[in-house]
Amino acid sequence: MSNDYAAVITTVNAAVLLVGTVQFSVVMGKFAERTIEGHREEYDLRGRVIEVLRRGEQPDSEDLRNLKRMRRRRLLGATKSFPAYTAAGLWFVLCNVLIVSTVKVLKWAGTANAGPNPDLAEDSFFIAAIAICVLVVEAYVMGFVKAHAGQKLTMRHYRAGFTADERQELEELIRRGARSSATLPSLVSAGVDPSSTGTTANPQGG
Repeated sequence: MSNDYAAVITTVNAAVLLVGTVQFSVVMGKFAERTIEGHREEYDLRGRVIEVLRRGEQPDSEDLRNLKRMRRRRLLGATKSFPAYTAAGLWFVLCNVLIVSTVKVLKWAGTANAGPNPDLAEDSFFIAAIAICVLVVEAYVMGFVKAHAGQKLTMRHYRAGFTADERQELEELIRRGARSSATLPSLVSAGVDPSSTGTTANPQGG
């Protein structure tokens, strides 16, 4: 290992460490915010229910249902967040390995008349290469996960806003390649006056 190599590998490790630390901090910060907010909301509601019980009154059934939904949502949220927490844990381990590798390289560079130490050079190279690969793969995987989650959310809103029959009707129209608004049965089903669309019926049928 040469001094030039030590300078290069130290710079690479520092850059990857910076990115990894930011990634870890962002994920854990979001986790802390969601956890604190969810627990505050749930335990505030629990406190209100206990106050009602103290007065000898029957708690509102809607509050009890909300508490049950909050518990289910908390468990479901932990399951959905598993990939992000796995990435955070991976970066935590990888950052510690990078720190150890960098310290060893710096120690070698600061030692007078240090030998070539090929084992340290090889180890530091593979650690840096793995860290760079993780950085690239994580960016790709997280982008794919976010895109998939956004697609599912959009589809959920679409299905919640329209009935299955309306969606099926649209699919049929798309397959038939309908072009004229006069062929849209949705105008009738929605109670829209055809005359308001600017289409005038021909009483002669021609």
